[in-house]
Amino acid sequence: MKAITKGSIIEINGLLLPVWGGKKGKFTHILEAIYHQMNNMLSHHSRVLLVRSDLHLHDYTQNSELLSDFIRKLRKRLKAKYKLTRLGYIWVRERNISNNTKQAQHYHLALMLDGNKVQHPGNIHKLIESIWQNWDQPKPFTPKNSYYKIQRGNQHQFNNAFKRCSYFAKVVTKEDKAPQTNHYSASRIKQRMK
Repeated sequence: MKAITKGSIIEINGLLLPVWGGKKGKFTHILEAIYHQMNNMLSHHSRVLLVRSDLHLHDYTQNSELLSDFIRKLRKRLKAKYKLTRLGYIWVRERNISNNTKQAQHYHLALMLDGNKVQHPGNIHKLIESIWQNWDQPKPFTPKNSYYKIQRGNQHQFNNAFKRCSYFAKVVTKEDKAPQTNHYSASRIKQRMK
């Protein structure tokens, strides 16, 4: 059983970080993954642009291979277009089950890009839409306030982006999946050694 936190603050590496509410709590391991990928990206780049998007599928699948393929293609296109050396990301798989109706799963996605090379998400959202819709999937949803600019050392900016992404860690809607299927994944950006 994975650890769950129910408070509005979590301590990670000695820092107190705000988290989104949620009555059933949040998975601690997902919150830690969000923190580490954000922090590790900022160890490489003085500015990070965090971009949010939601991806829906027409039909339920037992695995998340489509999303893994999507991340690979998106990474390749972003690196070529912006000359990026790394792409941070985290995604979570969720599935709504209500009124005995099971819908296809959907994914919440946060991308972390070198904020010195990419200052606005407009073209990022267009690229996400282009790839996803070319695979005959519904148009991705762009949430309000879909991006955050985080400058290294600015704890206020970091906290705002972290709190927004902490929604990913909610326990609700992650229960219904095949046992071998992950309900989240993250990039493996390592912290820059000083």
